[in-house]
This record gives sequence, C-alpha cells and structure tokens, in this order.
Amino acid sequence: MLKIVLMVAVCLAPTAYGAVPEHQFNPTLLSLVPDWHQKCVMYTGTTEDLIQQAKDGKFPEDDSLKRYNNCIWTHHNFLVDDKRVVNLKKLLYLLPKGWESVGKTIKQCNTDVLNTGENDDVEFYWKIMKCYHDKVDPSQYFFY
Repeated sequence: MLKIVLMVAVCLAPTAYGAVPEHQFNPTLLSLVPDWHQKCVMYTGTTEDLIQQAKDGKFPEDDSLKRYNNCIWTHHNFLVDDKRVVNLKKLLYLLPKGWESVGKTIKQCNTDVLNTGENDDVEFYWKIMKCYHDKVDPSQYFFY
C-alpha cells in the first residue's frame, strides 16, 4: 500500500526533480521513485535525454516521453481514480511541506484538462504536466 501511496505525478527519476532540491520531498517517495522510473523507462522506451528535457521545462512532442509521463501518473492507480480525477489529499501527502498551492494548481490543471474532454490518457496527463509547468513558480516545478 505504501508503494501505491507514493506514486506521483505528478509523476514524476532518480535525480529528476527539476529545480526542486531532492531533500524537500517525502523520504518514502524518494525511496520508490528509482523503481518507478526504471519500470516506466523500460515500458515506454523513452530516453534519459528526453526525460531531462522535461525536467528542464521543455516538452518535446515525443510519444515515448508522453507514455513515460502517463506511466508515472497511472502505474499504481493511486493518485488518480478511474475517472482520472486527482486526489488532492494524496497529492499533498507526496509534495514537500508548504506546497499546498502547488497541489491546488495541479488539481486545477486536472479539472481544466478533464473539462476539455480529452479522451486519450497519454495526452491527458501530458496536458496536465504542461499546465502545471506553466502555472507554478519555476522553483516548484518537478518531473520524475
């Protein structure tokens, strides 16, 4: 169950946190991210270079990277329900303390993308990440 609890986001690589210092994240999350990263890279075939670009706030239109992002969001079906609604309480548990506004922004991006009627899960979660990136302070952006 704990592994499920820590599947973000957010999703979120062993050293991939964008501008956010690693020590700010939940220690349990940090212990699980390498496994998720490895599995999602194997499953999608994306590259570390593409993941790094996303960490740097660039969003190359690459199918393998989009599938990787989808895998991180949905691998354990914890953070989102079967209707693709983000659970804010679980999200806030995973985020660094004091990041309530970031959690609410991600939740709002989730609602906004839901309202577009996007049916493709890969595109759905990609749009959430792009929305989140565009709406938060760069120091609070992360991609695993």
